[in-house]
Amino acid sequence: MIFSEFQEKQLSRLGFGAMRLPVKSDGTVDESLTEKMVAYAMEQGINYYDTAWGYHDGQSEVVMGKVLNQYPRESYYIATKFPGYDLSNMNKVKEIFPKQLEKTGMEYFDFYLTGGVYRTSDWIECGGLKPSIKLTFWYEYLLRATNKGQKVYVIPKLGYKHYLNRPQSLLDIYTHTVDEKESKWWYDLSKEEFIHKEDRNKTYDPNEIYAEKDGEDY
Repeated sequence: MIFSEFQEKQLSRLGFGAMRLPVKSDGTVDESLTEKMVAYAMEQGINYYDTAWGYHDGQSEVVMGKVLNQYPRESYYIATKFPGYDLSNMNKVKEIFPKQLEKTGMEYFDFYLTGGVYRTSDWIECGGLKPSIKLTFWYEYLLRATNKGQKVYVIPKLGYKHYLNRPQSLLDIYTHTVDEKESKWWYDLSKEEFIHKEDRNKTYDPNEIYAEKDGEDY
């Protein structure tokens, strides 16, 4: 395993994410299989384990805590996250953090993270996301933000794979229901609609013949 130093800690470059743990037929996390996965990860030298309050409807922290507590505390680093994506939690830090310690059975966390951080004023100014734009909605939003001179930061996660195409996810549904013609139409539309802050309720008509649009991609 390759390690990198961070804050005087030697972290494995490959971490173990607990957002998509194996599940049983009833939807609960398969603890036995997770235990085997962690054992294998430990054998390969992985010492960074990442969970969060909202993963698996709260089960992830519990299961990862049970499994990791079978190992010496100094043999791994655990990170979890504050659910800042839900603004109603912003005044509940002192309430949520102890619960996370309790759920995991940990005395402390090595890393405490949050995500989805942005200025509400920027989000409102740009118009947020438009429900009527079925595909490329983030692309359309980023075009609007850039057009207004707002900075958008993206932090890459090396070696990270997000299972967006999991069964019944939006990507999975669109892959089976949206053909290439419609997908291109939404993409071209996003390059026209980003100048408008309001949602203009665009719809796609499969029976209409749309003219081909020239020009380079944004």
